[in-house]
Amino acid sequence: MSQGAGLFRGTAPWYTQFRRGYPPAVIELLRQRAGLTDASRVLDLGCGTGQLALEFAPLVDYVVGVDVDEEMLAFAAATATERNIANCDWVHSPAEIVSFEPGSFDLVVIGSAFHWMDRRAVADRVHDVLVSNGLLAVLGNPTALSEVTRREGIGKVIAEVQDRWFDAADFPQASPMEIRHESVLAASRFGGAEVLHHPTSEDWDVDRFIGFLRSTSLRPDQLLGERFDVFADDLRRAILGVLPDGRWTVEANVEIILAVRH
Repeated sequence: MSQGAGLFRGTAPWYTQFRRGYPPAVIELLRQRAGLTDASRVLDLGCGTGQLALEFAPLVDYVVGVDVDEEMLAFAAATATERNIANCDWVHSPAEIVSFEPGSFDLVVIGSAFHWMDRRAVADRVHDVLVSNGLLAVLGNPTALSEVTRREGIGKVIAEVQDRWFDAADFPQASPMEIRHESVLAASRFGGAEVLHHPTSEDWDVDRFIGFLRSTSLRPDQLLGERFDVFADDLRRAILGVLPDGRWTVEANVEIILAVRH
């Protein structure tokens, strides 16, 4: 069952406001590799607030977004309505047990969510629902947290503030990534996977980063309650002490792992 169930509860408003979507070049790459047409069907597993699903909707006939968080799906549906997108359905379910007819989709996408899932079970289920030569794309979108994890640059300053406020046990973890996604796919019925990287550059500032933290499974605002504003002020002072304008840029890569149902 999905390890991410419940971890993002209450984060949907912040997710919508502070999470960047995927670069248009990545959407175009997947459109070409999957051979999408206006008759194609796309499935987005772990869709969150619909960032990927809503990008594909204008390109194809039909999109389904699946997520374990009902509030995320409500925000996705609301955004679809705001954009006059009428060819999306939203399904509340873990990816491991959601059911569709065999051969229902030309492309299945999983954006920054595969690590929360039972990856082998999901891979086998995806294999079933893809058409022959259909494509599975597992994506990883970098954020400023990658620098925090590595304690590099401004990430070291942020990590030191977090160390003062939290214990490691406060933060939920997905299963250790001892086996990479492409290896899981190679061991599944897909029998192999291709790994691509698309360079990306993202500008951050103090307020955006604090808002972004409220969209994560770390859920610092929920852990701290009324003390979150004090933590945010501590974090703001630490960042401004190093970067007086409170701005920085993260250079990284979107990871794109592709597997084809032969």
